Amino acid sequence: MSRNMQLLTTLSTKKKKPCGVTETGIEGIRLNGNAVTDYWTKQIIAPYKTGTTVSMVVMWRNKYDPNGEGSHYYSVFNGEPSSTDFVKMYNDNLSIFSKDLPDMYTMAEGVSVN
Repeated sequence: MSRNMQLLTTLSTKKKKPCGVTETGIEGIRLNGNAVTDYWTKQIIAPYKTGTTVSMVVMWRNKYDPNGEGSHYYSVFNGEPSSTDFVKMYNDNLSIFSKDLPDMYTMAEGVSVN
């Protein structure tokens, strides 16, 4: 991930465009059948701290699992083995979640759009 973010940063700077990582993750947050409990701090936040200018990282979706198979997901949920590490990433001052964003759907006072 670090190398990919560095390449994206170089390319986006050259093209003068923002960049982001979309639809990433590992299925079941497992590697060789074992839970990756430090995934969020080591694979998502750590690469940001290497001087990249990637503007966002979005996980691939979690599939509705009516049969309870439980392995087709790419992001955390309550009780998942990496959930404690996700909280560490969430609390890192580098991460921003939608609740941290300003209200983008209410027009600011005194502004008109022609």
